[in-house]
Amino acid sequence: MNAQVQPLTDEELEAMSVEEQIIVRSKTTHGRLPMMEVLFEQFEASLVLALNEYTSTRTVVTLKSFEYMSCEDALKNFSAPTLFGVVSADPWDGQLGIVAESNLVFTVLQTMLGGKPSAKAQKSRDFTGIEKRIGVKFYDAILQELSRKFSCITPVEFHVSAQEEDPKEIELADPGSACVKVVIDVLLEEQGGQVTFIIPYITFESVNAAFSQPFRGGDFGNENGWRGALTKSLQGTDIQLTAIMQELTFPLREVLAWQPGQILDIGINAEHEVLVNCSGKKMFRAAMGCRKNGSVALRISKTLCEIES
Repeated sequence: MNAQVQPLTDEELEAMSVEEQIIVRSKTTHGRLPMMEVLFEQFEASLVLALNEYTSTRTVVTLKSFEYMSCEDALKNFSAPTLFGVVSADPWDGQLGIVAESNLVFTVLQTMLGGKPSAKAQKSRDFTGIEKRIGVKFYDAILQELSRKFSCITPVEFHVSAQEEDPKEIELADPGSACVKVVIDVLLEEQGGQVTFIIPYITFESVNAAFSQPFRGGDFGNENGWRGALTKSLQGTDIQLTAIMQELTFPLREVLAWQPGQILDIGINAEHEVLVNCSGKKMFRAAMGCRKNGSVALRISKTLCEIES
């Protein structure tokens, strides 16, 4: 985790008026959520895999901050137009927010439409209908991975239920209530911007104890995520197989005496099986045959390598 809100020192508090101290203390005494902090730290790595697959582009994800504050403060400093997603959390009784900087949204649009991410700054403008739909699908891809990560602690599914372009129209919870604000950097081919999550405490009130417990070490399903992504990627890889009909040893003198047109007896018949190799590793034995179209075919008769399920 790269940054986290820190309480003010006693000297800084003493320099304030009583009213100011009351306001500051009310905003900085939120109960910490150790398990949620760790989930987002591990979410950084798993989101890379999800976005690599979703965008087919090299992605870099960095957790910038995990802060505790009021909902009012969390919603500040978002300039319109902004593609703000209001997110439902099932079966939790509440909502959270997700918003990406416009530069990141336009970078995703360029990538998903077959272009290359451009370093040229985009002019601030309203999003078109198509751009909104693609942007929301991008949010849902992020939220699907977040759902998987959070479900390691407590079952939940996140999905965008509404969208707004004016941050002033957003009301996830009471303005003065506590929330978590998480900011991550997302780069596609070194272009992109920040994604911000705003999660009010009231949204996960029914499962607050799961996130408030101390972290005792370990990882939450990360190995399976890497294994699944790697397996899926390898399934689309082309490989070269070599069918060896027979291996014989001859004296060099005899080989040098061979003449064009000479017939060599390699000692095989129609029932002879071939050995199939891949990069020098024996894969299986197979019977040779001929299809109706005249092409040669192999039927695997025995597997020679161990395949992990």
